[in-house]
Amino acid sequence: MIKIIDLFIIYTDIFFRIYECPIVDFIFTIFVFRHIKLTRHLNGGLKYYNLAINH
Repeated sequence: MIKIIDLFIIYTDIFFRIYECPIVDFIFTIFVFRHIKLTRHLNGGLKYYNLAINH
């Protein structure tokens, strides 16, 4: 079975490989702001958003 950490590493690897695409950047931005709006975790959401943008 695949462990959670393995899935996380695979996901982040794929994410940062396709992150160069502007469309993915746009979709990710919308996803992050929807996530913030739905969960109301403003500090956590903005922290991860800034981390991804400044990567």
